[in-house]
Amino acid sequence: MDTMLQGLLDKLSDKAPEYCFLGIEHWSTCMTKSEWAGWSQLVGTVVAVLLTWWLTSRSERARVVRARMSHLLAIAHDVRIAERQASVYVNGKVRVPAYRLPLQAEQTSLPALIAEGDLDSAQATALTQFYVDANSFNYCLDLAQGLLNSGGAWEAKARLAKIKAGHLVPGTKLSRFDEAIRALRKAGVPESSLARIPLGVRVAEEHDGD
Repeated sequence: MDTMLQGLLDKLSDKAPEYCFLGIEHWSTCMTKSEWAGWSQLVGTVVAVLLTWWLTSRSERARVVRARMSHLLAIAHDVRIAERQASVYVNGKVRVPAYRLPLQAEQTSLPALIAEGDLDSAQATALTQFYVDANSFNYCLDLAQGLLNSGGAWEAKARLAKIKAGHLVPGTKLSRFDEAIRALRKAGVPESSLARIPLGVRVAEEHDGD
């Protein structure tokens, strides 16, 4: 700004020559070297500020996109593991399994996506309902396993767990798996992350490969 002021003083005193933009001789395009230097400095500062703001905004948008996809992939992993374990139970591979569905993203990824508005109402409902039924399956497993451990009559609870498991496999009337997969697909999850896990693959091995 000091150089601009000096240029103005020079112009008023007729001491400094003026240089016109593109050779156009007009009062609005002609300034002294000091004035041109001042304006160049001002424009450079504005451009630098705008460029910094743009780069920061772009970086933040990229971070948000990555975080959203990370949450969606975590939910997709829960859905695939649950379907695989429920299918094992429905097919009678085990009577009362001593495992529970992990559901690792239920308390982290799903609430974050809903809070940020990254899911529409249908997607949020489908994924929430999936976790409701998956937790019901876990609850029935816990009851059956507890009765088995204590020597009680566990068969009725095991049958109830099988009914709950039926909601977590594809193709049934109340398939929460199908609804969850549709919601995830609509949200942009790649098809490779939605494929069912074959019954012959151990879950630990599949998880290590993700």
